[in-house]
Amino acid sequence: QLKPPLAVPGFEMTMLWHERSHRDPAHQWLREHIVRSV
Repeated sequence: QLKPPLAVPGFEMTMLWHERSHRDPAHQWLREHIVRSV
């Protein structure tokens, strides 16, 4: 996990996607990889 070079109070990371992408295998794969890299 990367830490920011300075304090960022109140910062929250969120992922959003369209409902029709929720069960798309390619989109699931991408979301999993994004979560692992952050």
